[in-house]
Order: sequence, then structure tokens, then C-alpha cells
Amino acid sequence: MPTPDDAFPDSTGGERPPQRYKTYRFGRYRITLRLGQRDEFLGIVSVEVAKDFRSFRQMVESTRGHDVTDLYEDK
Repeated sequence: MPTPDDAFPDSTGGERPPQRYKTYRFGRYRITLRLGQRDEFLGIVSVEVAKDFRSFRQMVESTRGHDVTDLYEDK
């Protein structure tokens, strides 16, 4: 079965129809789809695990604190 890329090879003067990419969440996965002009399905671009693999300690260490003492001055 030919793919959409086979129908429009990269050659001089070849134009591809407008395409867009849409990402959907499905459980713990993020799936990126390639859609055509009328939102027809053209293919799956990528499947990713939607998880932060850092430990709790690493997540806490990566956040920065804000010094707000200058916002609360006694008058």
C-alpha cells in the first residue's frame, strides 16, 4: 500500500497537499497524527510515553524559590 509520501515524491516542482499534525493523549501515551486537508487520517507520526521520569527529589530541586519579602514591607 503506497504511503502519502510516495504519491508526492520530493522532486522539482512536486508539491505536497497541506498537512497538519495533531497530538492526542491516550492513557499514558501521547500520539501525534498526521492529518490531511479535510482532517482525514494520513498516518501516525510518533507515540510517546507521557511521564516525567524524574524522582520527586529531582523535581523539587529543579523548582526555584521566589523572595517575596520586598513585596510585604511594613509602613
